[in-house]
Amino acid sequence: ECIWGTLICVAVYLIILCVARRSLKPQNISLVLAIVVSLECFGNGLISCLDLGSDVVYTSYTTYHNTIDPLRAATTAVTETDKSFYRLEEIKHRKANDNIAVNVKGLTNSTSTLNATTIQFLHNMGYFSKSHESRYFGGNMLADSLLNIKYMLAGAEDGNSNYDGEFKNNKEILADDRYYTPYYFDDDYTVYQSNYYLSLAYAVHSGIVDFD
Repeated sequence: ECIWGTLICVAVYLIILCVARRSLKPQNISLVLAIVVSLECFGNGLISCLDLGSDVVYTSYTTYHNTIDPLRAATTAVTETDKSFYRLEEIKHRKANDNIAVNVKGLTNSTSTLNATTIQFLHNMGYFSKSHESRYFGGNMLADSLLNIKYMLAGAEDGNSNYDGEFKNNKEILADDRYYTPYYFDDDYTVYQSNYYLSLAYAVHSGIVDFD
């Protein structure tokens, strides 16, 4: 389809150019050429969207907003009250780029430009990472502290029961005030603040140099 489409477009342009050489009204040829180029661009964009849609599946407008709007309300409540640098993560993700959609910093991300050393580092730290994506499916208090995951966001259903996922003990961990403190809640989400988060840079004991 790609080859035949290209050949047809080349043929059409050649015909237009041949006509243009013999035409006494070049402005008309310019108009025709502009229309043909516009149709080609539209067709190219339409085919690309349809092919991408069948490959990665687009979320419907309604589904996207029904999920993202409540999420954005919860994250905005945090970002407007805490202006420091920190990371915020969800227990469950709709998509790998939810963080980008609501403008928060986290570990979950999917991009073709994700650096291989970043993927390996997150893997070494115990997080899910492969190919071009990383996801937070729950970590541990030590790694979360080192990487400044200050806030954990849980849906209403996550705070009441353990969902069948990797972060199975979320109810017990998040409810334990030794580890997390409730920071914000609404009908859809509860945001918990870690009691052990570290800043972007921090001092350590000099004995760490000799630790094997």
